[in-house]
Amino acid sequence: MMIHEELLEISKPLLSERKVLDLVVGIKYTAVLLDNAKLGLAFTLKDPFMTKSRVNISTDDPQKLAFLLTSTSPIQSSVGLATINSASQTLISKRDVGSSKNLLDALALGEKDQILMIGLMLPLAWELHNSVSKIWAVEDVLSTKEGPPNLEVRPWWALDLILHKEKVSAILISGSAIGNKTIDHIIEVARKRGSKVALVGPSVPIFPDFWKAKGVKVLAASLIIKPDLALKLVKGGFGSKTLFKKGCLKKIVVDLEETKNP
Repeated sequence: MMIHEELLEISKPLLSERKVLDLVVGIKYTAVLLDNAKLGLAFTLKDPFMTKSRVNISTDDPQKLAFLLTSTSPIQSSVGLATINSASQTLISKRDVGSSKNLLDALALGEKDQILMIGLMLPLAWELHNSVSKIWAVEDVLSTKEGPPNLEVRPWWALDLILHKEKVSAILISGSAIGNKTIDHIIEVARKRGSKVALVGPSVPIFPDFWKAKGVKVLAASLIIKPDLALKLVKGGFGSKTLFKKGCLKKIVVDLEETKNP
């Protein structure tokens, strides 16, 4: 099975007795709120034919919404991932996963290391740029925002070329790679090249044991601690910067090599 199919299986028992109270497809994030007050987020994948897209969702069954992750529609896939993330928020609230000091420590990165971002994460690039020698990023959307001097942004198709030519110590993958179904290929390439893998951002489903088995080194994900306010902000079109600023999200950095299976 592909990773998105396995995530569906993991989430089923967590969603089996739940109902969906609210669903929002915002400009930047998609959110699904369950009747246990757990909220799941996913970056809203952009559809080049957005004006022709129609998503008619009239169900309060979260298992049906989660199944949309198998869709080729970007919007439906975003809804599916957000629903699975609501399941992961349910699970992680019952576990003590611990937390490393920061992403650099967890990945054991230093000033001689090169990293590759799958999906341009500018705030993180600025945070890390003084601590590593080079930051590569592959992205499918042109960014006009200025990044740090050691950041090089390339189109999606350059992923394998960069990893073939450059000695990349770690690959930082945004949760959107799960929604667009590129996650399987990226993890496989990382394994072959011997690069460490970190999953980063609010779109990452927090299933530590599952990701550890896939060879992921670090989860740099988000706990949703103010679901009602987060939902309101998503409806208003706000992104992760505002969600963090308003205290809706709490960053966690989990070194999976240090976690023990329950």
